[in-house]
Amino acid sequence: MKLINPHGGTLVNREVKGRERDQLMRRATTMPKLQLNARQISDVLMIATGAYSPIEGFMGEADYNAVVSSMRLANGVAWPIPITMAVSTGDARRLQTGQDVALYQDHLLLGVLHLAEKYTYHKAREADSVYRTTDLLHPGVQAIHNQGDWLLGGCISLINRPDGLSFVEYRKDPEETRTMFKDRGWRRIVAFQTRNPVHRAHEYIQKCAMEIADGLLLHPLVGEREDYDPLMKMIGDARLVLIGEASHGTHEFYRERAQITKLAIRERDHLLQALLVASGEGPEPAPD
Repeated sequence: MKLINPHGGTLVNREVKGRERDQLMRRATTMPKLQLNARQISDVLMIATGAYSPIEGFMGEADYNAVVSSMRLANGVAWPIPITMAVSTGDARRLQTGQDVALYQDHLLLGVLHLAEKYTYHKAREADSVYRTTDLLHPGVQAIHNQGDWLLGGCISLINRPDGLSFVEYRKDPEETRTMFKDRGWRRIVAFQTRNPVHRAHEYIQKCAMEIADGLLLHPLVGEREDYDPLMKMIGDARLVLIGEASHGTHEFYRERAQITKLAIRERDHLLQALLVASGEGPEPAPD
């Protein structure tokens, strides 16, 4: 059975193994080093495993400008958000194009960036093009604003996978999921991506989709715990806050909503709150 081609036509694999890995590890001891933040670490893993296919590294200037202006790579392949390695001016000055740069998660060598180019960029332009706002209360805009003023471009090689990955038993590389589809004889697959626990409405949509598909790929987004600082900044000196997000009868949703409520009361003791409960939702048990 033949599956559809990966996005861009090629399933990328930038993870080095065996002799090549051993040689690169030895060479890395003499390379300039970069410490990566959580987002950069995630990007390195996604690039290396092919989740970002057909991208093989952090974007060079041509791809970056094409994505920001037209949501396409320079070769015309659809791609909506830049995948970039932002660094400080100091780091940009000490790194030279043509060098290999060792990428670290604390003391763990993750891989190597084969530095092909470095360039400056316009943060407000990227924010406005990608998120359609330059408001710093938007977390994506805030991330662009806080990152370095230079971008590094080049292919990467993954030597070690990051430490501390969650849900390891459920993590599957694109190559693994494609093999699973073939082994199950699935020809039409519906994929459902969610950043929240699956609730009743999600379940209904999935069941409807399964009526015309062979299998379901549930693809949750997981990451760092929500940072509520932008929310608290947005509340400011307000006297009244309406919390209207229904919990859909899901304990995890209710617990998150309760956490926001407690934080608002603790940090804004003058605050009055009103809770909007969606029609049909009954009382919920108190969170643990």
